[in-house]
Amino acid sequence: MVRSISDELRRELAGQRALVTSVHLGAADTATTNGSHVPGMAPADVPHAALDGIEADAFEVVIDEFTVMAKASLRRSSSWSENDA
Repeated sequence: MVRSISDELRRELAGQRALVTSVHLGAADTATTNGSHVPGMAPADVPHAALDGIEADAFEVVIDEFTVMAKASLRRSSSWSENDA
C-alpha cells in the first residue's frame, strides 16, 4: 500500500521536481514491541537511514534486515508483482 501511494504521488509531482521516498521498516525496539518475537532496530537508527536514502535521491528505503528478507520472499512468490510492494 505504501509503495502504491508513493508511486502515485511520484507521478503526480513529476513536473515539480519533488522527491517522494517511501520508507519501509519491520519493527523498531519501542515500548510497543517489547516482548515481540520480531527483531527490532534502535529507534534512533530509523531517521538516520531514512535521511541517508533521501540524500541519495532514493525512491525507496528499506531500513531493516527483516523487511529486506520479507520483500525478497515476496519477490520469489509467483503471485507477487512489483506493484504490490
